[in-house]
Parts: sequence; structure tokens; C-alpha cells
Amino acid sequence: MANRQWRKNTKATYEFGVPELVGNNIYRICIPMPGNPLKVLNSYVVMEGSRPLVIDLGFDMRECYEALTEGLRALDLSWDDVDIFFTHGHPDHCGLVNRVKRPSTTFYAGFGGFYQLLKEYHVHNRGFQEWMSGGYELLPEGCDKPPVTQEERRQILSRSIDYSDMDEVLIPYSDVTPVVLGDGELFMRGSRVFRVIRTSGHSPDHLCLYDERDKILISGDQILARITPVVVSFALGDNVLASYIQSAEKLSKLEVSLCLTGHRDNIDNVSQRVIELVNHHALRGEEVRQVLREGPANVVEIAKGVSWRSPISNWDDWPLKQKYFSLGETISHLSQLEHDGVVTHSVESKGLLFRQV
Repeated sequence: MANRQWRKNTKATYEFGVPELVGNNIYRICIPMPGNPLKVLNSYVVMEGSRPLVIDLGFDMRECYEALTEGLRALDLSWDDVDIFFTHGHPDHCGLVNRVKRPSTTFYAGFGGFYQLLKEYHVHNRGFQEWMSGGYELLPEGCDKPPVTQEERRQILSRSIDYSDMDEVLIPYSDVTPVVLGDGELFMRGSRVFRVIRTSGHSPDHLCLYDERDKILISGDQILARITPVVVSFALGDNVLASYIQSAEKLSKLEVSLCLTGHRDNIDNVSQRVIELVNHHALRGEEVRQVLREGPANVVEIAKGVSWRSPISNWDDWPLKQKYFSLGETISHLSQLEHDGVVTHSVESKGLLFRQV
């Protein structure tokens, strides 16, 4: 049995593993995310056609599998009865793939295979390792100690070079080859017609589903309520932030009465939420510029100088994963600011420095 504990916030109460009717023949099943600040993944079951559709799965963890299996059982379904759609390839959305696949299962996604996802994580981990190692090997004086411990650096390096060393709770090793859906494609489940909308920024393979009849948007992690979706890059010049904002603004033009999100609360007013997200990134960009008004700085120094929502005040004491996301988001903002012509960088004898133009 799944652990049916309750999670409360200001808008909703979540009971794990219990189907909740959220739309016409659409159920939400809340999946726990042990040890993760997001707390809950929203998996959806579209009860249309000869084979219902499960949207997103959860981490490759026992708690996730039990909650989702119990939710399906309450709908008189088993894993033999359903097909599966991934909004994107992050491990909290596709991690259970090997536990739930059956000979009858058809998978749908914006990516063609899990080896592709492993390669993308490899690139990100290598990029992160290089930026972090630059904290004391390449970048200016003033970084009195490495931003991460030697043990943390060893872990990064091992995960970056050898796929077999990656944590299984992340991207699974799977021979599943999803059917790749394209932007604008019509995706039918019984009488329900979804239009596939390819979005980017949070993940390069991200797909949303829009039901024009019922005005329902299944947004994955592209738009979240009260949570800012992570937009990271470790390749300077890769303007993923601009891509994210363009994709979010594209969704804001849809007529939506209900937005079913990937985590926690759902959204009634998509246009307003997109405005809030765009404003958030504008303020973060201004914070980055404020750090640089005080003089040239490297990426780690800039990340330390902007505001983050964390219970740990000292950036040096953060867990490795928090540093990963903060550096990736900082680089995405620096790429945007360089594209706008207000920030530049140079490789100097003391390392890679950013400064205001």
C-alpha cells in the first residue's frame, strides 16, 4: 500500500495514490517525491478510448510506484491496460518506465529514447563540473576555497564520465523507444483530441497537451503555480531563457479554463501566471546586473550574489544539487544578458570574468 500521508499548502491538500477527478474523464493521482522540496508530482489519467493514457510517472522509487499503482487500481486499471505519455524526460516524470512497461504499452514523448537523455545529462554534468572546478583553478583570486568539497567533485566527475555511475534515481536505463510527437500534431484518445505543443527552456524535449474543446492545458513543468520552473544552461550563449519565455508566452495566448500542472496546484489564469514568471526572470536579470555593477565577477560569485529561496543562507553550505541549479540558472541569465548586449565576458589570466557593458 502507498503511504497515504497528507501534504498541505495554502491552496490544496494532497493524498497520495488516490484518484481525483479534475476534468471530464481526467483524474489526477498525486505521487510522493521523497526528499525533494517539490513534494508531489501530478500524474494524470485520461479515461478515454480503448486504452486510458497515463501522463508522467514519478521517480524510480518504491513510494512512487506504489502510489501510482494504487491509484490505477482504484480506477479498475492495471499497467497492462494503459499507454503512457511523458511531458518531458526529467527523472521525476519518467523514472518508473522500466517498472511499468508491458508488451502492450505504447509510450509517447518528445524524445526518441533514454540513451539520448543520458547523453544530455552527461553534457550538463560535465558543464557543471567545469564551471565549478573553475571556482579555484581558473577564476580570479578571492575564491578562498573550492565551491564544492573534493568528495563532491569526485562524485560529479564519476557521474560525468561514466554513465554507469549515475544515480539510478535519475535517468533510467531503458530500451523503451517512445513514439515521438511533433509540434502541432493532433493526438487522439477516444473522442478527446489534444493538440501537441512543443515548448522549450525547462527541457529541450518538453511537450504540452491542449484540449481546445474543454479548454484544458496539460502543461507539465513549463508553467507551475507559485513555483518557478527551473531554466538552466551550462553552455554560455545557449539562450534557453529566451526560448522558455517565448514558449510560455505562446501558451498564454491559448484559451484555457484549467491548466493541469506537473507539480502541486493547478492554475486557473494561465496568462496572469505567465506575466508573473516573465517578471520574475526580469528581476533576476536585474539582480545579476546589480552584482556586476560592483565589478567584474565569475559565475560562482554572481550566483552567490543573487537571491535564492533556500533555508540555508550560506551558498557554500548548500547541497550539491542546489548549487547545480543555481549555477545553471545564473548562466542562463548571463546568456540572455549577453544576447541583449548589456553584459560581456572575457577570458583573462585569472579566469573567465563577466562585466557590465
